[in-house]
Amino acid sequence: MKRGGCFWAVVLVASAALVSWRLAHPPPALAARLPNGSLLTLRAVDYGTNQTYFQGSLWERCWSVVPARWTTGRSRGHRFTYQDPVPRLTVWLNWAGFAPHDQPILSYALADENGDEAEVFDRIQWASLGTGREIIGRGTPVFPRRSKTFTLRVYQPDVQGNRLRIAEFKIRNPVERQYPNWVPQPLPARARAGELGFVLTRLLAGVSPQTSPVRAAATNETQGVYATFRVLQGGEPSADWRVASLELSDATGNRVVSRSAVSSSVDGEIRFQCQPALWMSEPAWRMRVEFSREAGFAPDDLGQVQDIEVPAAGAVTEIGATTNLQGCRVTLHGIRSRFAEFVVQPKRVGASDRPGN
Repeated sequence: MKRGGCFWAVVLVASAALVSWRLAHPPPALAARLPNGSLLTLRAVDYGTNQTYFQGSLWERCWSVVPARWTTGRSRGHRFTYQDPVPRLTVWLNWAGFAPHDQPILSYALADENGDEAEVFDRIQWASLGTGREIIGRGTPVFPRRSKTFTLRVYQPDVQGNRLRIAEFKIRNPVERQYPNWVPQPLPARARAGELGFVLTRLLAGVSPQTSPVRAAATNETQGVYATFRVLQGGEPSADWRVASLELSDATGNRVVSRSAVSSSVDGEIRFQCQPALWMSEPAWRMRVEFSREAGFAPDDLGQVQDIEVPAAGAVTEIGATTNLQGCRVTLHGIRSRFAEFVVQPKRVGASDRPGN
């Protein structure tokens, strides 16, 4: 046999031996025994927009890629996939050994080396594998990306409803690297859009979801953001605006868009509160705010439909009134009362429907 052929034969034998050893000795998983005697195991940690987790042995993983007709009677494991345009850190856990009547509600949080903590709030996947066995996938777009490692903390409520920490898993950061450092702009921070001026006058992070009074979040609450703004129109304060949405990002790639928000205006000050916050230890955040006008409209911004009959309970009033606003064709098809169904047949826009025709 030629020397090159011997080399590749040795490589093939060594590879086969390694695969056999891995099949017989799967990598250890992190596990914690919970107070009710069940076992919670951290199986995998992933990051990205397209994620796949396989639950099963290495042999089952091999069978899973073979056509099903060739593996009759053999277990092929369980494969879970997840796709989202926003990259997320996802933890996959196996929970086993709990009784149906003794299954506490678990919550999850990530903590960095300084003890700063944020909730892992996105439920990516859940599946039952039979009595007393579950697969849990939890994800978050916000985590301490500068840290080499961080901790997954698991909580359950105690008899008073407070969070009780029952398990911890140390995780290696899959995207740890050097990130730039942003320098915060001093408050009040100002921006302009045409004749409108926008001023950020106050920003508080780590606040409670409770809107009044504003206070720091308790250990069993999701940390949020509280911000106050003023809008100037022609240099004068305007009370005609509200905050519609808030997007926060930081230098490491963390990004959130408000998913729970309260906006109000008091004495010309716009107050906005939302959840969740970004990672608290970052020195600066970038804020993108969308404002919407609620009063003080110019005549060209308004369309009116008069003499509308108020629908009776369970009924619909069909209208079909059409007008042009800011160069856009707007149709009010109708209004309905509560519990009534109103179906509008979509209409393809033709040349005669476009603005100007």
